[in-house]
Amino acid sequence: MDQAARRSASRFLRVIARHLVPAAVLASVAFGGLAAPAAADPAAQSTPAPSDAALASPASPATTGFTEQASDGAVTVFLAPGSGGTLAPGQDLDLELVVVNRTGDASPAGTAVFSLATGTIDSRAALDAWMSQPATGADDDLGTQLASADVPEVAAGTSTTVYVTVPAGSLPLGADAEFGPRGVAARYLHSGSEQGQARASIVYAATPDALPTPLSIIVPIVPPESTAAVLSEETLEALTAPTGRLTRLLDAVDGTAAVLAIDPRIVFSIRALGDAAPPSAERWLERLTELPNDSFALPYADADEGLMMQAGATTPPALSDIGFALDPSRTTPTASPTSTASTTATDETPSTTPSGGGDGESGSPDPSATAGDDDETPDYEELAAFPYTIENVAWPAAATLAPGQASVLADWGAKHLVLDASNIELYADANATPPAATLVDGWSALVADTRLSSAVADAAASDTDAEWNAATSLASSILAVVARELPYEPRHLLATVGRSALDDPGRLGALLRTLDGNAWSDLETASFPSTEEADGTLTATLVGGGHDQAAVDRTAALFASEQRAIGYSSIFDDPERFTGELRGTLLSTLSTGYVTRAEPWASACTLFTDLVDATEASVHVADTSDIQLVGRQTDLPIFVTNDTEERVTVQVDLRPVTGRIEAGEPVTLVIEPNSMARAQVPVTAITNGATSADVVLLTPEGTELTGPAATLNINVQAEWEAVGMIVFSVGLVLLFVAGVVRTVRKRRRERVGASTGPDEVGTTEE
Repeated sequence: MDQAARRSASRFLRVIARHLVPAAVLASVAFGGLAAPAAADPAAQSTPAPSDAALASPASPATTGFTEQASDGAVTVFLAPGSGGTLAPGQDLDLELVVVNRTGDASPAGTAVFSLATGTIDSRAALDAWMSQPATGADDDLGTQLASADVPEVAAGTSTTVYVTVPAGSLPLGADAEFGPRGVAARYLHSGSEQGQARASIVYAATPDALPTPLSIIVPIVPPESTAAVLSEETLEALTAPTGRLTRLLDAVDGTAAVLAIDPRIVFSIRALGDAAPPSAERWLERLTELPNDSFALPYADADEGLMMQAGATTPPALSDIGFALDPSRTTPTASPTSTASTTATDETPSTTPSGGGDGESGSPDPSATAGDDDETPDYEELAAFPYTIENVAWPAAATLAPGQASVLADWGAKHLVLDASNIELYADANATPPAATLVDGWSALVADTRLSSAVADAAASDTDAEWNAATSLASSILAVVARELPYEPRHLLATVGRSALDDPGRLGALLRTLDGNAWSDLETASFPSTEEADGTLTATLVGGGHDQAAVDRTAALFASEQRAIGYSSIFDDPERFTGELRGTLLSTLSTGYVTRAEPWASACTLFTDLVDATEASVHVADTSDIQLVGRQTDLPIFVTNDTEERVTVQVDLRPVTGRIEAGEPVTLVIEPNSMARAQVPVTAITNGATSADVVLLTPEGTELTGPAATLNINVQAEWEAVGMIVFSVGLVLLFVAGVVRTVRKRRRERVGASTGPDEVGTTEE
């Protein structure tokens, strides 16, 4: 394979995509944005507020991050305490009320009344009950009124924000007020009638009479969702720039105890570029390697293993071939000898479905292997190797693992599971929040607290300071309740951040530092329970779970598309490189971050199947006019077009519709990239008359291409050859006879002239 062809191969699917869909659509599916200005730490920002608690500072009507959460056809209010919901003794209380109007009419000007609930919240159930929003107009007791403020008219389809500061001296919290979470609320009124109500919680941060709750938070290190099999040089350069999203993600976790779940596609993509990798990407990878945080590998592109399993996969996800990602003109470095492989990738084709190709075991790269030595090319394990501190971890999407499937993940190589609490049922009733370490159906697992994970994920993905404050205050309150449940028996909890790439990783960093800075919680590394020394470890079983049937069916359709592509891939000179890139694209399409976002994922799935269809249709029979077939034995010219950037080899098979003609064996045809070639298919005419024949393209192995059908209209004159020979023969005979007659007559005249002498001629003249 020449170097130019190898370089073009890595662009192959992207070229097809550009021909298939508008650039704007492709961009919307491929990238969610690469770099953005770094945002200020919301925990370090002061909330704008007037000096007088009785006055409010309404912002200009604008759409906020709460808009998506608001109910259609209603006016919805949201309340966010300042400082992430932490109120130290002697500190003023900042409150922010967001009013969102999603009706067709303006909401009249009104009043907001803010209150502080009486007493502390002492249980998880009590906290959930407080946070449950009552129906509009409910006449419930919200506690001591703190302040009121005017709310301006809110135009239809807009929102407005009202800020209030309650001085510390006005708060009903005495010197002996105890540590703990407390409820805050706001009523939105106009004309004396309640139009909406919002609730939140704060933690009064007096000295806690409790040990801090240990907390581990798993943070995915993933790029923005993309269907790309590997991250391009341009993408990596943008992501790892000083303000790139991956750079700011490392800024967020650096100096914290966050557990990192790393997408090996990032590591592989950087190393596969070799000496063409952006310097910023190489520095980023070096920085990631040097972080002391615990870490484990996600599947390639964070492909959803549970979904693939439910769609029929019998092997774990892995790349089938990496040749498409490598350029032999570049020096491709291998990983350091101390690194371990992230996930297994082999060149095997999955036995039943295209979801994987490895045994799930990790290994160490050969320290002596260096790209370029003896023309050896590094394999996937070398290029994706990373010094993970925790091996063989499976982290299915929340509440998607069905009963019995833990053993399947174990067969795929998993030794530890990360599950959501909504996906299990404890065998023993818990009187307090249970710890994360659990044996689930006998397997070592860390179980994430569902409510806490939701608050952590909301804070990390927040768009505004108000959203961040609201989510962080809830997370802080949950941890405060847990600390008060059993003050001197701390339980190690687990929370997880959402699987999609964060738009603003700075908010994650602010969250991690806030929770770690609270006196009632400590961020710590994670520790999976031992299955051999299980004394005192909670036990549970999987319940419910599983993806919805529509997602399973869509994934099965993706598998079928890839299998079809594998079937026709032999038309290319290097089919493994084509199927390798297609496998990477499939795994990226099945990214957990994609799957959890319905509309973008549907678009990505459609793009994948369209790519497979378009690639097959790129090799097709050219349009032709009606053919006049004269004679009994002849070669029929058929033109075939190759619109790909790869040379292809096909067999051209002519299939007559009637018995007027017979076709010979399929003819092998080689077609250069972006060109047309002619095949001469032998045919035998049987009888005269009009007929047709279908032209079918086959792979070299004989698999039929299912692109657009081509039918030739043929007018057969099978006997014209015989008639022509008779006419020709008769013509020759006539010419011969005419020549003989002419010759005979000429000779006769010559003999007559010789027998008549000159005297006879002269006498005659006299």
